[in-house]
Amino acid sequence: MNPDIIKKYGIEFENKLIEEWGVEKIPHTNLDALTFFLHGWNADELDEILLPDINNALGLVDSEIENANDFVTIIINNYKVFFYWENKPTSSIPTIDFKQIVEGWRAFLLSPPLNRSK
Repeated sequence: MNPDIIKKYGIEFENKLIEEWGVEKIPHTNLDALTFFLHGWNADELDEILLPDINNALGLVDSEIENANDFVTIIINNYKVFFYWENKPTSSIPTIDFKQIVEGWRAFLLSPPLNRSK
């Protein structure tokens, strides 16, 4: 991931050991909505759902794609991702930045130790 993106959004990915069941991978950013949105995805879902949505939005000039997890809803277009928490807008970031962050989170999820490993 681009170091400027890491700095701009205060990105840190953490392997947290939870004694009851092992490692949990935790994202941290300076945008609460982005942090909670990332936390709700696993690598397979990123590959099958979110990354294709991002790529589709980047390729379509006048369309918007909505996606959500249990915490945050996003609307993606070819230039921005808008975050909504409890149906209220909270923040937005450039779509290209969001794609790099999602790809970085995916890579971290696939790196050892894997979730729930002890």
